[in-house]
Amino acid sequence: MGETVEVRRHSLRGEGKGLSAEGLELARRAAATLVGNYAAVYTSPKRRCIETLEALGFTRYEVAPEFATLPSELEDHERHAEALRSRTGCSLLEAYLAIPATHLILEKFGTAFFERVCAIAEELPSGKNALVVSHGGSIEAAVLAAMPDWSLRDLGGELKACEAALFVFENRLFRRVEILRL
Repeated sequence: MGETVEVRRHSLRGEGKGLSAEGLELARRAAATLVGNYAAVYTSPKRRCIETLEALGFTRYEVAPEFATLPSELEDHERHAEALRSRTGCSLLEAYLAIPATHLILEKFGTAFFERVCAIAEELPSGKNALVVSHGGSIEAAVLAAMPDWSLRDLGGELKACEAALFVFENRLFRRVEILRL
């Protein structure tokens, strides 16, 4: 029997830093798609992630800064990425992945994120799972680190609100990623 570290993207944001009413409702509906059987639950420190986790029905969890948003170093290249996005119609994440300097930043970040996922899996009791609520871009970077032959297309594009990447382990060894769409 294996273990899964389920990494969900936070729900829809409102005007401030928290979720919109629509985002709260989406997270409540997404609760029906949770893998379940959790021995550990983590969240990014950002309010939108904490509110998503609580709307999913969790009151006990650990706030984990390593599951926060993408690195601030990307901001140094935002103008270049925005120009590429405007010219090609790609998403901002696709633009960052296409620029060599930012691709390396994302690769490093994704590797660290995936290593933390692996560390969580090692701590899980046999047959138990973990849940993490994090951010778009961050999750995709971790998936691409875990599956180096994949591109964003292999994921089916970027994760939308409350969608998940399931990092599947067997006997504490990473085996595959499954994408859970809503």
